[in-house]
Amino acid sequence: MTNQQIHFSNNSIDYHGGDNISITKGVVSRVEVTKYAHSNVKLMTTQTDAAINSGNSGGPSLMHSKVMLLDKFET
Repeated sequence: MTNQQIHFSNNSIDYHGGDNISITKGVVSRVEVTKYAHSNVKLMTTQTDAAINSGNSGGPSLMHSKVMLLDKFET
C-alpha cells in the first residue's frame, strides 16, 4: 500500500475539560513506521488533518465505530 492509496475519514474523540465529549473529523493521509524517540522500538504512525491539540491528545481516533489509533499532539 502506498501513501497515494491512503485517504480515509476518521473521528478524534476527546473529553476536553472533562465533562463534554468533542468529536473532530479528519482524513488520514499518511501511514508509516517510525522509530520511537527513546528506544529502538518501531511503531506505526499516521498523519491526519484533524485538529489534534493538548485537549484531545491521547484520545481515540475512530473509523467505522472502531478504535483505529490513539491521537498524539506534537509540537
